[in-house]
This record gives sequence, structure tokens and C-alpha cells, in this order.
Amino acid sequence: MTGAGRRARLWRGALGALCALALIVVVSGCATVGSGAAPVGAWAPLATATPDPGTTATPPGCDDSKPPIDDVPPPTSRQLAADPVLARIRKYGKLRVGVSRDALGFGSWNVLNHRFEGFDVDVARQIARAVFPASAAHIDDRIEYHPLSFAERVGAIQRGSVDLVASTMTITCARRTDVSFSAPYYVAYPTFLARRQIHSLDDLRGQTICVATGSTTAAKLARLRLTHPFIPITQVREELSDCLVDFQDLKVDVVAANDATLGGMRIEDATARLGPYEFPPVDDQGRTAAGVQPEWYGLGLNKDRADLTFRGFVNGVLERMRTDGTWLGLCREWSSYATSCVAGAPPPPSYLRRSR
Repeated sequence: MTGAGRRARLWRGALGALCALALIVVVSGCATVGSGAAPVGAWAPLATATPDPGTTATPPGCDDSKPPIDDVPPPTSRQLAADPVLARIRKYGKLRVGVSRDALGFGSWNVLNHRFEGFDVDVARQIARAVFPASAAHIDDRIEYHPLSFAERVGAIQRGSVDLVASTMTITCARRTDVSFSAPYYVAYPTFLARRQIHSLDDLRGQTICVATGSTTAAKLARLRLTHPFIPITQVREELSDCLVDFQDLKVDVVAANDATLGGMRIEDATARLGPYEFPPVDDQGRTAAGVQPEWYGLGLNKDRADLTFRGFVNGVLERMRTDGTWLGLCREWSSYATSCVAGAPPPPSYLRRSR
């Protein structure tokens, strides 16, 4: 990625129309990611991107077309009191959270107020409040933010660099061979952003497409090309916002991702049109089925069995949010950017579905 592309991505993603109208303010007065202005809480440097090992193949017998069926139930008070993971986090004094830096509406760095913001970030703040209830009024002091590209998320979890990832991370059978997930907290739908609406796969003929490496959309497009060889993938970028820069610079015609992240891009570019075509279910041989393939976002977590209690703790917070109105309140707060509070509503966790 060129220096010019990175600078364009940063002010477009963080300030949108404001800094587009007042670029001189950004250059002389607004703090940018490259200016040395530190976010609230420590901001770890971007690690070297590595391929996401969980986006290539689906293990036999696992079905990505259905919600997860093995969500860990909330632990008892006694289990929580003895949990070494919670004890370690509290001793460290901060919850280490992997976030997106440029997914407007879900996770982005606001250079005006020096904060990460978005639906995913607010979900992470809810988890942190449960870990550090006495610090609820100043919860960002208890969060250490780690900005991650899509391709970095799995590796960061496996290495223990973060306690959880809250970054539009789709739960897939393949990824679950490498990391674990919370219960779903949002439902997204893969689609396309273009200057004219995409109504079918045939509309992609002759179009150049940009996707983010390590994303489920990149994997699905690769499989679709097995049966639809006319679908091109001409740009694979480390950051999805780099695709927006290419789109605005007329280097690509289409950006492929989930509707959640593309919704924020649509606001940043008035010429863009979202969908309405959405990906169907597609298997490893590129064969498609009828209908639409929803994708369930989960918080990425360590797969070690020692982390089971912490995963249950996180699920308990998410379930409380789903049932007490917190989830809906946060969704409505960010709905003008990217979030559909109807189609995006999470299902009950599997431990509750099984009990019915």
C-alpha cells in the first residue's frame, strides 16, 4: 500500500465528509493515526499481516449455513471466582481487544475525539465493564486496543496478543479449527458495493473486484470462480478501506464484503450503491444453493480449554445485552452507518435454543 493510499484511507475512514471539506484542518490541526496522538488506552502497532488459516476449507460435517450449536453457557459464580483468565486480565488491569481501525460504524479511529468507536467497539466496552465493574464510568482506561487487519485476527488470538477480537469477525467452521468464538452478536450478509447496483453474479462480468485478504468474502469469491470463471478478483488488499481508496480512485469497479462494513463505505462515497444481490450458500466446489447465506459475527477468543469459563462469561454479557435492550440501543446508535437492527439481530445462543 502506498503512502498516499494510506493517508487517503485514514482521513476518509475517520472523518469522512468533514475532512474532505476541510483537508487543511486535518493537515494542520486534526490528529491522525500517523501524528503520534495516542488513543485512549495503549494502541499496539500494526503487526505483520499473515494469511488467515481459517478461510480456506470447511471441515467435514460442519455447516456454515446454520448458527453455531456449541455456545458455552455462562459459568457459575464459583467458576468465575476461580477462573485464571479473568484473574490474569484483572491483574494486568486492561482488557486487550483487537479491533478494526477503519470499518466505519463498527470499528474506526475518530481523530477528533481520539477514540475508537463503532458497534463492535461498544460491544467490547460492555465486556470490559463486566470485567472491571468499578471502572464502568471510565471504561476506556481499562481497554488496550490492538488495531488488526482481517488477516491478522486469527494469529493475534493464537499468539495471545489479545484477550478477544471484536472486529466484524464471521464465525466459520474453518476458523473454529484455529480459534474459538463467543455466541453470535450480529448477523451480516455478504454483498457488493458498486456505482451501479449488482443484481446477479452475471452483473460482475467485465467488472474489477477488490476484497480484503483473510476475509470470508475473499474465500467465497475464490470458490465461486470454480463454477463462475468470469468473476474476476483483481485486487486483494490488507485493509478493506484500501479497497475503498481504489474504488474512489477508479482502480476497481466493485468492493466485495459484508453489508455491515460496506454500509459504512456507502456513507463515505455518495456515488456507491449497495447490493441488492447477496451471496448464496456456496460449497467448496463452487456449487451454489438457493437462498441467502447469512454470516454470524462472533467475538474471537482463544481455543484453549482453560479459556472455557471466560468464553462463558463473555456469552453471559452478550445474552444480557440481547435481552435487556442494550444490544438494540447500541444498534440504533450506529444504524445510520451500517447496522440493520432487524436483519442483524442475533439469534438466542445455542444453549438456550437446546433448552426449548
